[in-house]
Amino acid sequence: QRETLLDAQGQVDRTRLKPLFDRLMTFNPSVELYILSPDGQILADAAPPGHIKRQKLAVAPVQQFLSGGMMPVYGDDPRTLTGEKVFSAVPLHQDGELRGYLYIILQGEELNALAEQAWQKTLWSTVLWSLLLWPFSVRWRAGWSGTGSPGR
Repeated sequence: QRETLLDAQGQVDRTRLKPLFDRLMTFNPSVELYILSPDGQILADAAPPGHIKRQKLAVAPVQQFLSGGMMPVYGDDPRTLTGEKVFSAVPLHQDGELRGYLYIILQGEELNALAEQAWQKTLWSTVLWSLLLWPFSVRWRAGWSGTGSPGR
């Protein structure tokens, strides 16, 4: 409410938008910010060049979210062709008329990449330790299965 995102003609005010997006992403770098038209066209974004895969998002999930529908609500992920993500949205009104939405992806591409890296490291650590410890495990079990006697 404190920041004007649209100019007097209802167009995206890019001079005010960039510092706001930069500030919001500094507070929480895992969010992605978009300005959508009332019909779902992406009018502005804070994505690095080449990351946006679709230019129009479905507005039905936005309307469901704003009407207090059951949470979480999943909406289109602009950085994939078919993916969906949890989001938040705020309508942008000017002179009582809906001019668009501020659309915020809550767990963005950067957070997903970090989570994937952590998962891969955990998976490979587990596999590596299993492979390294497996020969010792076989010997230990063989000692207790009647093929050998531990302590003799």
